[in-house]
Amino acid sequence: LSHSSKNKEFVRQVFEDLGAALAEFDERTFDGGKFNIDAISQGLARCNLFILFATKESLESGYVEIEIKLAQEALARKKVSKIITFCAGDVSPSDLPYFIGSISAVRRLHSPGAIARFIRSEIIQSVAASGRPGRPFVGRDSVARSIKEKLSDPEKSTPLALAISGVDGV
Repeated sequence: LSHSSKNKEFVRQVFEDLGAALAEFDERTFDGGKFNIDAISQGLARCNLFILFATKESLESGYVEIEIKLAQEALARKKVSKIITFCAGDVSPSDLPYFIGSISAVRRLHSPGAIARFIRSEIIQSVAASGRPGRPFVGRDSVARSIKEKLSDPEKSTPLALAISGVDGV
């Protein structure tokens, strides 16, 4: 989710709706909170879609400019299947750098929920087109089933506490 730090709150809402299993968001998914070119490259390598939040601030951001160039290269190498741009505020498609406007699906949606639903739909379509299994991550059904069996066994004592941890959205 490429954005300016000045638009972080809005993009954070989109990320929270999608979760870490479906999106890269610098403050939540970059290793050790690193915000450098290596972290950006590693994050992009884990993605099939590149999402740009085009605002006046993001189009003036050096980091966003680097992310756009890396995404363009990933698209040319078929590492990314699509670039999607959401224009906000006074930004229109004509304000976008030429190569982004010409190769990107440009949308204008206003609510984080609508954007997250659109992105989720694009992910589903991308996974279906690729022939990969429909789940973007490995499920833990067997673990959940085992816990349920252990908790419902009448011959075992009821635990006082149960701690479950993991990445949000996974």
